[in-house]
Amino acid sequence: MFGPAENLLAEAPCLLDPIVAADPSLLSFLDDGSAAPSYTEKDAPILNLRATVSIRVYNLNDVKVREERFLVAQEIKRQVQRGEKYLSEALAGNGAAYDHFQEVYRIVLNLIGPSSEFSAAARTILSGFRDKDWVIRALNTA
Repeated sequence: MFGPAENLLAEAPCLLDPIVAADPSLLSFLDDGSAAPSYTEKDAPILNLRATVSIRVYNLNDVKVREERFLVAQEIKRQVQRGEKYLSEALAGNGAAYDHFQEVYRIVLNLIGPSSEFSAAARTILSGFRDKDWVIRALNTA
C-alpha cells in the first residue's frame, strides 16, 4: 500500500490501459465471445492478474458485449469458409470466384480494421486460421 510520502513511480497499475501499446495484447477472446487473459496465472502471474482485474472492472464479459463478440467470431468463421471456397474455385480457373474472394477479403479487412467495433476479438478469432496464407496476409495488411 502506498502512502502520500511514497514514491509513486514505484507503483504498478493493475488496470490495463488501451493507450499503452502492449496492454491490449494481455487480453484474448474466446469463440464464445468471452474476454480472457492471454497469459496463465502460472506463466505470468502479474500479467494474468492485470487482465483478470481489468475484465472484471471494465465488465468486459457483460452478456450483451459477449454476445456481440460472439456474432463477430461467427462472421469471421463464415467469411473464412467462404474465402476458402472462392479461392479454391479461383485457383481452379473460375474467374468469377476470384471476384467473390476479393469481396470476402474486403469484409475480413473491415472486421479486423482498427476502427471496427470488436476488432481485437475479430483479429484473435482470425488468428486461429493462420494455416491459410491469405489469412496471414489479411492480418498483416490491416
